[in-house]
Amino acid sequence: MMRAIVVDDEWAAGQWLGLQLAETKLVQVTHILQNPLELLPCLQKSQTDVVFLDIAMPELTGLELAELLRELKCPPVVIFVTAYTEYALNAFKVDALDYVVKPVHDVELRRVLEKVLKQRTGIKGVSNRSGEGNQFFFPVADATLHFQTAKCEELFFYLLMKSGQTAPKWPLIETLWPNGSPDKGESNLRTTVFRLNQSLEESRLDLRIKAVKGAYCFISPSLGQKPILIQPFPPPEALEKAEGSLVEVLRRYNFLQFIAQADYLWSVTSKQFESAYLNWAIKLTEQCSHAGVPCAQALCYLAEQFPWQEQLVLRAMPCLFREEGPGALICFYRQQQARWNELYGVPLSQSIQQAYETLLS
Repeated sequence: MMRAIVVDDEWAAGQWLGLQLAETKLVQVTHILQNPLELLPCLQKSQTDVVFLDIAMPELTGLELAELLRELKCPPVVIFVTAYTEYALNAFKVDALDYVVKPVHDVELRRVLEKVLKQRTGIKGVSNRSGEGNQFFFPVADATLHFQTAKCEELFFYLLMKSGQTAPKWPLIETLWPNGSPDKGESNLRTTVFRLNQSLEESRLDLRIKAVKGAYCFISPSLGQKPILIQPFPPPEALEKAEGSLVEVLRRYNFLQFIAQADYLWSVTSKQFESAYLNWAIKLTEQCSHAGVPCAQALCYLAEQFPWQEQLVLRAMPCLFREEGPGALICFYRQQQARWNELYGVPLSQSIQQAYETLLS
């Protein structure tokens, strides 16, 4: 059951709301506070899912208190309770999920509680298996995102490929809309961000795009407004018990195929995407090899994906020889000979030839 705190400077109003919430049987009210300054200490002592805030309070308004909650690492969901509907717009500016108007009716309470419950149980697609603070991964291959426009998709992948770096507004506009005026580019960016966030919300992903100090980045609504680092694949240690073969895992998280299919102009000039995936894949195969997991076919897959990476051929050959025997090694070597001749018109390098001869000697 969800846990809630009610904050209202009027004792009777707070008690009444607490009683109404308890009767829904959807939430447990742990505290009813008259002094808004007592809220932060309460949140530090116990896990709280949702806070119901009165807006008009003398010591600290509900809006001011909500601003303080945004700074928390894992802020609770905020629902405003007010007698003044004109506060509604300001409520959403401080990331409140919803608001209800006094006197509060049971139907309205159930509506907002079900909305809170949906947000808490419905978020998906972003995982923090690394346990490293603000570092998360987004499994591109698992995503069921439906982008409203091609630019929404391009902006999403561009930010994803930034690997946790923020994207300053004007370089971002120049990259995605290189031939337009600054005013038109700024308008295009605002519209694209709005539409992309709509898609993320509709897909029930705990992920949004936000401008922070003139630069765009990913944030996690459930974790507050601070930028988070998103990687397209999980840390290797999180895949120790992954289902399927190692080759299937490498294919599943090979985000380069998505970028290649889209043929974005900005992807042509950047090798960091290839390097990020390749370093991750090599680390994963090394980890699996130490754990006794067969890695030969995984290394062959990587050599096929990156034929110009000589190190992959050198890694694959001894692994193939050890796991599958000389016949598999000979077949792989001949395939590499044919491929190098087709792609580059040259024989295999001296180091590859020498390693091959040493293994068969």
